[in-house]
Amino acid sequence: MQLTITNSEVIFFSSENREAAWTPSITLNGQPMPFNPTPKFLGIYHNRTLCFSCHVEETNRKVSARCKVLASLAGKTCRWKKSSLRSVHKIVIAPVINYAAASWQLWLSKFRMETAQNRALCIITRQNQITPAEHCVLRLPWRVTVPPVNGSALWHTKR
Repeated sequence: MQLTITNSEVIFFSSENREAAWTPSITLNGQPMPFNPTPKFLGIYHNRTLCFSCHVEETNRKVSARCKVLASLAGKTCRWKKSSLRSVHKIVIAPVINYAAASWQLWLSKFRMETAQNRALCIITRQNQITPAEHCVLRLPWRVTVPPVNGSALWHTKR
């Protein structure tokens, strides 16, 4: 195996606040390796303390962009049915939220990801963005059995 500076970077994880400012210096073939405080590894953004805040921000950004697609399909020109919008959610939005969720969703408050999911729920039910999620759930033609923390639990049962 050949290690090169262009394909390598230094990552440092620690839960100690005293070590937050420390930057490791590792050399390879006499050249210093670059240090990345928030590396992307296997599609998940990490940071020093493994709190996944960078990954949550990136996931929320991706979900917000995909909610625009959902909103255009639910708009006045297309007026897709709720069942079709649900299918779009399952295909376009849920995979982004659920990608490697077991490794990072356990470490954060459910409310940080719930905002993005509630936005999609309001679009599907054609409610205002300020409508509480509980009211949006009552207008769905299917039953939500689990609070929307992960997308796979959100859409799995029918009334």
